[in-house]
Amino acid sequence: MKKSSFPAKILLFGEYGILINSSGLSIPHNIYKGTLKIHSEFNKDILYSNYEIGKFYNFLFEKKNKFQQN
Repeated sequence: MKKSSFPAKILLFGEYGILINSSGLSIPHNIYKGTLKIHSEFNKDILYSNYEIGKFYNFLFEKKNKFQQN
């Protein structure tokens, strides 16, 4: 798998508007980067991280549903 690097972005304005598909302005910031790593072996730290990401996803999903209902 090709190693991809994703530059950080600085949101100049529109931070909350982006959450509801509105416009915003961001610029890439190449000093900080993130990568997606897929491990073939799992350990306690990886499983805990996946669990926390899942909790955050569920939180955002519930908030989205509540926002759309109002």
